[in-house]
Amino acid sequence: MATFLDLIDEIASDIGARVDNVLTDQIKEAINRAIEDYEEERFLFNEGIDTSLNTVVNQPSYTLPTDILHIDQVVYVFSTYDYRLQWQTYEWYIEILGNQTSQVGPSQYYTIYGGLIYLYPTPNEITNVPISGILREANVPLVNDGDENGWTNEAKQLIKARAKMDLFANRLYKADAAQAQQVLADNYFKHLRRSSDRLRVMGTARPFRAW
Repeated sequence: MATFLDLIDEIASDIGARVDNVLTDQIKEAINRAIEDYEEERFLFNEGIDTSLNTVVNQPSYTLPTDILHIDQVVYVFSTYDYRLQWQTYEWYIEILGNQTSQVGPSQYYTIYGGLIYLYPTPNEITNVPISGILREANVPLVNDGDENGWTNEAKQLIKARAKMDLFANRLYKADAAQAQQVLADNYFKHLRRSSDRLRVMGTARPFRAW
């Protein structure tokens, strides 16, 4: 499995420049900028289910887990079944609170506002609320030499090309080389997306029912 240090060493060799501590730091920064550029794009390795959110009795809002970059669905575990919640706007949520007495019970709807997820009706039990979507990979940003994740492995060539484009354009001032690396990055991106699309199984990772 490739690590942060593997990418640093390979990029340093590829760019053919004298590598010192300053350039090594610039390579590290370029790698993490490349990850930041692509981390909200959908690939197989960054799709997943966050199960860290648990309800509190009579509490309507919760801090959204920080690893969630894009939500595909929110599930409310009721008894032995998983029920998919319906998304609503925050304006809808405020309006329904103002037009009727606050309801409690198994939630049917959710909305996102200000980094919080609001559930309605307000939960009257302790249960799990799995959230599926695009998740931030572990060890982002990369810090330690041994750090690894999907970006250093499945997307390794994409990240290397994007980081080298950055270095050639902004540190080594070689416009032609930077352009060539961007073309490579675009091709690696398309290939990775096609591979993900071919292998992706349509449907949900967990069975669910509609209310």
